[in-house]
Amino acid sequence: MEPLDPLAGMAVARDRCGMVPAQGIDPGDALRLFGSWAARSLGATAGFEPGTPAHLTILDRDPVAASPSELRRTRVCATWVDGEPVAVPAGIRTWND
Repeated sequence: MEPLDPLAGMAVARDRCGMVPAQGIDPGDALRLFGSWAARSLGATAGFEPGTPAHLTILDRDPVAASPSELRRTRVCATWVDGEPVAVPAGIRTWND
């Protein structure tokens, strides 16, 4: 069982933890599964359309080009919600720690 970490979830969706790799999905679908498809399932706006809120995460690598093992080591560099940077207060543990 992977932790509640979307990057680890993307890795599992792609390599199936080595158990049934043939059932893995392609990198683009893995990104959409934890991005735009997840947002739509919650009724949120997904995509980069003029006038929509900017929610984005800046990573230290391309999640589509990264291998599943690299995804598990990917670090979050910055997060933006509604067009504003979000700072994690000191002492708050995140899933990326």
